Amino acid sequence: MFCFLSLGSLLPGQRGVSLDCFLRNCSDLKDPSTIKFGYLTVPENHAFPEGRKLQIAFTVLQARSSRSLPDPVLYISGGPGIGALQDIPKWEDHFLRKERDIILVDFRGIGYSEPEMCSDLNEILWSLFAGNYVSPEIEKETKVFWFQDCFTGLRSRGIDLEQYRSAAVVRDLEILREYLGYNQWNLLSVSYGTRMAQTYLRDAPEHLRSIILDSTFPLGYYMDHPLQGYLRSLTSFFELCENDPVCKARFGGIQPRFYEVMDSIKARSIALYPPAFPNEMFLVNAQDAHLMFFQFLKNRDNYPALPYLIEAIADRNAEIFDNMITLAKGQNDRVSLAAGVLINKNDNYYPPVNPATRKDPLKDALTYFDGEYEVLRSMDELVTYDSLERQPVSGKVPTLILAGDLDPATPPEYGQEVHEGLPNSYYLLFPGLSHGVSRAGGCIPDLITDFLRAPEKMPEMRCPEEWPASTIPFTGDLYENSRIGTLLRQLVVEKRIVLFSPLVLLLLGWIVAIVKLFRKRKLIFTAEKRYQLISFLTHTLGMALVVSTVWLIHQTIQISQLLVLFGLTGVAHYFYYATYLFLAAILASSYYWVRGIRDHTGLISWLISGLSVLTLIPFACLLFVFNLFPN
Repeated sequence: MFCFLSLGSLLPGQRGVSLDCFLRNCSDLKDPSTIKFGYLTVPENHAFPEGRKLQIAFTVLQARSSRSLPDPVLYISGGPGIGALQDIPKWEDHFLRKERDIILVDFRGIGYSEPEMCSDLNEILWSLFAGNYVSPEIEKETKVFWFQDCFTGLRSRGIDLEQYRSAAVVRDLEILREYLGYNQWNLLSVSYGTRMAQTYLRDAPEHLRSIILDSTFPLGYYMDHPLQGYLRSLTSFFELCENDPVCKARFGGIQPRFYEVMDSIKARSIALYPPAFPNEMFLVNAQDAHLMFFQFLKNRDNYPALPYLIEAIADRNAEIFDNMITLAKGQNDRVSLAAGVLINKNDNYYPPVNPATRKDPLKDALTYFDGEYEVLRSMDELVTYDSLERQPVSGKVPTLILAGDLDPATPPEYGQEVHEGLPNSYYLLFPGLSHGVSRAGGCIPDLITDFLRAPEKMPEMRCPEEWPASTIPFTGDLYENSRIGTLLRQLVVEKRIVLFSPLVLLLLGWIVAIVKLFRKRKLIFTAEKRYQLISFLTHTLGMALVVSTVWLIHQTIQISQLLVLFGLTGVAHYFYYATYLFLAAILASSYYWVRGIRDHTGLISWLISGLSVLTLIPFACLLFVFNLFPN
């Protein structure tokens, strides 16, 4: 049974406590009664258990089946520095929850767990991202200064910086496993989480029933600079477009076009005033554009939108980037940057060297990562090295390794290297997929479910073979309207009530029009009856515009969520001719309403009809504001 306690009520020596939902927005949960929240008490330094204590936040999403299996799935998030608890709504209907509990944890220093680590650092670094520094060198120096200032402040608070590493996280998770009463669990890890999963395999293999490594970050192997993965994924993207009839017809010669556009933005940045930075200019330069492309290439679903992104850069479409930066800002706020850097450093991550030459067109493309690497190099005096963290891991726990051949962040070779060191591992490469293979649909949920049911057996191998036939759904007939993205941002992200008002008024006017039209069975075709009929048709047309726009947005999102920032599926070209009919119908409604007083319509009825006409005006203004006309 859950105890509704505050953190301050923890008793000395108490390992954990159950709590009510402590998320910032618990209303997003569909069924909170099946999700258990809690805090676990762990020592900051496991070698000195009587020392400083930390509160680690966790949740248990109970299995849907009444006959749930005893070994849950523990999700190990990536980054490092990305919390897991903020994504609970995404896990409520996860396919793995049918048979097993799912455990989510915010690791030490991340998300809802202690300690808080320089929460203002995200804002500071965003100001660096927003600016247009003279050179990458100055940007590196600025990053180093801010991180050093952060770490100095953490030390002054008595925080032991060396305790924020994968090995300490594994010790925390072992305490959690014992506290929850599980003998073994299965690990599902993605990106940097796979590095922590390998540490778990090294330090406590007896409590692991199986491991899934998705988009593997290898432990003990030399890794390439992200620029190499970026170039490889870019080249694959260009080839996919050129080999697709639709993409080639609309965006032929996309590779030279890409470099031409990137050269143009080097000369002149895009100046913005996005909602994420009120009263402050944001400059999108070439480095920012390349970083966006790198991140977007990590998700195969973004590929249909990338040709339009190139054109948006060429056109310097500020509205598209306003929306994009606002969304990116929300993603950035999800990451604990200080904890991520500490974990990287304490895990003995060795920064790779940028392979670009002076003549390389991509030489300054990913200076963002070079800045992070410079921060890691500057921390040599803050932490002591542990050579164990650079040794490859071996073990006999059944392991499924998933890789996508389009992945720019963790190329397939990384998973292959880890596979060769694990005798009981299965390596599956998926053509046409990128980062985070386990999040894709198709046959992958069944593949993972089958592996967890019998991890000692070779999983079904036909699944990867299905992906080459699954082509990228490029579209060359987009109804291009950047105002659609603004509408969604203001409705969904900013939740502007003023935008809901025209929709509510339209709905109310439609209801009134229906009641007035069908109130009397006797149909005498007077001016009033003509008005009632036209009013009903006008409101119905307005409702059709609303419903159809929602449907078009849904259809576009099915192709690519990113694509909706640029417009809607091609059928919208023809559909928005209905806007002209709607505006003409408003004029007709207004005309017959005015005639109603001349034809001796009752004053009260006439005034109600006038209010019905007025409910159409705000929605008509909405159509003009967001340019919902054919183009």
